Amino acid sequence: KKFTRREADVYSEEEIRIPQAVLGDVISVETVQGIKKLKIPAGTESGKVFRLKDCGVTKLRGDGFGQHFITIKVEIPETLSKKERELFRALAAEEGITLQEEKGFLKKIIGE
Repeated sequence: KKFTRREADVYSEEEIRIPQAVLGDVISVETVQGIKKLKIPAGTESGKVFRLKDCGVTKLRGDGFGQHFITIKVEIPETLSKKERELFRALAAEEGITLQEEKGFLKKIIGE
């Protein structure tokens, strides 16, 4: 269920976190050929597609393998800890971004 196949090529998605996308990382990716390492370069955007050469299925005539294409999805958390929120605010300030955060009912009352 994790894979989609088109001829000898295989397609899948992998989720990464914001720090991995911004700073870069090496992740383990499940392929039909087994677990492979995939280098995520710094600055990778959600939707970026990477290719693992010869990690697809056997071609019909037996001359090699297809490719494995991995679409990266950057996971944006729905909730943040107080520390994470402070870090993102500090990052925004460092970049000169003035945030106009939406405050929910309880946050308006308790002033957070």
